Amino acid sequence: MSNKWLWLIVAVAIVGLAGGWVLAQEGRKYSYLPEKYSQPYTPSSAEWEALVLTARRPETRDVTNGLILLSLDVHALPSCLDVSVSMQSRGPVRLPSYAVEWSEAADQIMIILRNSFDEIRDQDVRMHIWIDGIHVAMWQGGELSPVSA
Repeated sequence: MSNKWLWLIVAVAIVGLAGGWVLAQEGRKYSYLPEKYSQPYTPSSAEWEALVLTARRPETRDVTNGLILLSLDVHALPSCLDVSVSMQSRGPVRLPSYAVEWSEAADQIMIILRNSFDEIRDQDVRMHIWIDGIHVAMWQGGELSPVSA
């Protein structure tokens, strides 16, 4: 086989590979969504960590004696790490002790967050606390505030 034929085969292979790559890129279009959803996007490391932490969905577990963690949704925003925590109560919420228990739960969630974001400070986190489907409190900068009904 002469060099001329060898170069022709290599050229055809390169063109074929390039054509396949272009087709693969075209395959990333979502026919059911507007074009903007097909645009390339490279998330930051913080966004990836938040996505991974949310996707892991910590197993249902006790965070305090009276609260069970159901889900954790984490979003890396430019201003803070925004966290939505859904928990279930083991019994009726006892109003005199709610602040202590919710604060203990927030401390446990911060431990989970620091497993992925070990440098995160309390003031960098805004946590929405949901219990039995009701938004009951906000935890921000280490301070717990009940949400008005």
